[in-house]
Amino acid sequence: MVKLIYASLLGASLSLSGCNNLPTYADAQGNRFIESNYEATDALLHKNSPTKALRLLPPEPVLVTTMVNVDNVKQSSRLGRAVAEQVGARFTDLGYKVVDLRLRQAGVLVKRDTGELALSRDVKELATEHQARAILVGTYAEAINVVYITLKLLDANSGQVMSAHTYALPLDKDNLALLRNDFRR
Repeated sequence: MVKLIYASLLGASLSLSGCNNLPTYADAQGNRFIESNYEATDALLHKNSPTKALRLLPPEPVLVTTMVNVDNVKQSSRLGRAVAEQVGARFTDLGYKVVDLRLRQAGVLVKRDTGELALSRDVKELATEHQARAILVGTYAEAINVVYITLKLLDANSGQVMSAHTYALPLDKDNLALLRNDFRR
């Protein structure tokens, strides 16, 4: 009986000690998700057209769309929406005018719990409706250990790719939860 009590106390103690593994503010600051998306945006802009006449410069307007699943461009996830939000925030930080598609829906499919998808690849129509100089589109592809993300900056007048950048995020528990739309409650 005494062994059973000790075993119960040991089990309770071990389960309570697991509660101390909750993330801290320091852990959140050490997470590279936002930094990786900002670095990718900087790399995309660095690869921007070498011809000055074609180069996108601040404060020109950029329409940012939700990143979509490479296997189904009508599908996104919280990861696709979060990446788009952070890339848009970085463009804003760098002085570009970012067009918020949630306020202007013509020419863009807006699906509940999905985000803004640039389904109409008629970039001239999108550019006219949203007065954008460029459109940022992107895809993500889930692999075993990483999520590959490709960002493309399209010239709004011609539809030509001005620059492109591909990077990878680790498929850690946070990114997996964003892909799976798992909610912690």
